Amino acid sequence: MAAENMDADALSASLGAAVRGRRKSLGLRLVDVAEAADVSQAFLSQIENGAAASLFTHHRIAAALDTTLHSLLEVAASPPIGVVRRDEGEWLPLVAGMKTRTLVGGAGHSLEANETIAAPGTSTFDEPFAHPGEDLVIVLEGVFEYSVGDLDPVELHPGDVMHYPAAQPHSFRVVGDNEARLLIINTPGSLMTGKD
Repeated sequence: MAAENMDADALSASLGAAVRGRRKSLGLRLVDVAEAADVSQAFLSQIENGAAASLFTHHRIAAALDTTLHSLLEVAASPPIGVVRRDEGEWLPLVAGMKTRTLVGGAGHSLEANETIAAPGTSTFDEPFAHPGEDLVIVLEGVFEYSVGDLDPVELHPGDVMHYPAAQPHSFRVVGDNEARLLIINTPGSLMTGKD
């Protein structure tokens, strides 16, 4: 959620958490930051716990923490921590014999992670995929033959990792008689938003 779309209470709480996190990462005590920012220790504690304060106060606190208000707002607006259980998420078909579920993605995220399962013989060689950004592929089960750009296909086994510029057309096929499973991480997210 972008900072400008947060309500005032949520922004104060997130900004307070960002201040507290920054202070602790620097190993500073409340009293040290309060003195440097010209606020009381009690007020700084209230701010860290979500109390509202003026932008001028936050600028002074940011300076006392050797950062900027903009940086604190970026931390405050970062996406929440998410957990997706193994039995959660909707599986969506991509091509015949292949389905995927999004583990991370959507608004507020700079990357997308998808678990993809493909049946034996599944291939996307007839329809290579290309999009902006980078891809990181981790083989979890089975064997894949991966092709990127003009390079000869590479065989990937469980535990193998491949990283490439996603603007290069890329495709794969499942090798062997077993179902195969991949973790595909791309930045910026693109798989579930369609082809370019």
